[in-house]
Amino acid sequence: MRIRRILTSLVAGGLLVFAGAGVTGPAQYGRPAAAGVFAEPFQNPAVDADGVAVISGGISRFFDSGGISLPDVRTTDFTEVITYDPGAASILGVRPGPGVTITASTIDNILGSVTVTGASAAGVAAPGTLASAVIRSTGRANQPYTVTITFSSINGGSISSSPASVSSSYLRGDARADGAVDMSDALYIAQYRVGTRIAGATLADVNPVNAASVLADGTASTGDTINTADALAIAQFRVGMRDANYVFTSPPAPTPTATPAATPSPSPSPSPSPSPSPSPSPSPSPSPSPSPSPLPSPSPSPSPSPSPSPSPSPSPSPSPSPSPSPSPSPSPSPSPSPSPTPSVNSPALYATYCALCHGANRQGTALGPRVTASALSGDSITKIAGIIANGKGSMPGYSGMMTADEITALATWLKNTP
Repeated sequence: MRIRRILTSLVAGGLLVFAGAGVTGPAQYGRPAAAGVFAEPFQNPAVDADGVAVISGGISRFFDSGGISLPDVRTTDFTEVITYDPGAASILGVRPGPGVTITASTIDNILGSVTVTGASAAGVAAPGTLASAVIRSTGRANQPYTVTITFSSINGGSISSSPASVSSSYLRGDARADGAVDMSDALYIAQYRVGTRIAGATLADVNPVNAASVLADGTASTGDTINTADALAIAQFRVGMRDANYVFTSPPAPTPTATPAATPSPSPSPSPSPSPSPSPSPSPSPSPSPSPSPLPSPSPSPSPSPSPSPSPSPSPSPSPSPSPSPSPSPSPSPSPSPSPTPSVNSPALYATYCALCHGANRQGTALGPRVTASALSGDSITKIAGIIANGKGSMPGYSGMMTADEITALATWLKNTP
């Protein structure tokens, strides 16, 4: 009791002051100023409430110089600085943590730096997220990059960050966060889509920042989400259809090789048939017809001289102009055959775009239903083609990857092939 009275007297006299995050007194921390208060920062890849991939920064715990946790400490204001490689990532926006108001923010995607200032009237307990950055990985599948978060000020500078900063490495497409992009990353994304794996920061989780940016198909205002198309793009990258930037290395349609087959068909030899038609042009055969005309004038032997007059009769020789007898040339009506639409390799299209989710044998997987002929018996080819082109549910549309002919051919093959 005597010690308690002495301490109370010292506090009342201002000789002993308790310090904390912007507020003094034992009600907040119960720690003297000399003991110091420290904050341990964290950085986590996460999925926000709307499914967008973000990097969250916050405080995992407060502690004193002896390492003892201080659960009553709260963050009331902060300044957070995020640095990254602008050649491998860009920040699309910042979002406040629960109970936080962002009072100022600057984003510089040229230098690769973001500064966020925020405050919380009620204070944010640890562990707690203070701010999140909506990030998009833009680098190659073999280009890892580092993001560093530093809290330059906590509670007006009265609390020191220890360590001073925290860094994490990211790699576009590396959903497993194991340092490489392979088929297992496509599998992780597929499992996330069906709910058998979560997004998080451990090796057992899908790394949302790495996974969502594969195709970077979100908007600049909303950010990227993890979808089946990202898994498909990784699989296509692994088999050489896409480069390390996840761009198709060649037109996605694998079937134009069938085009040469169309060349033989133009060989319709009907072209020679016109050549014989000119031979009949001996339409001069009508010229004998004038010879009968001299028959009436045989008596006057001089009449032969008029015979030259028949010579004009050869004027019918222009009749060869009707030599449009080569009109037989239309006989090359087979010409339509030279323009047969190139045959489409539907099984190859299926293996490229569909097998990952619907199974190599079309029997379905956890990601997609059966697409055998019997399973599709109630659907028309038009309906199937529409789903392939425009997508359905979590399935992306492929109208930008396949031609209309290929989509129709694939739908027909699915419908009619057992």
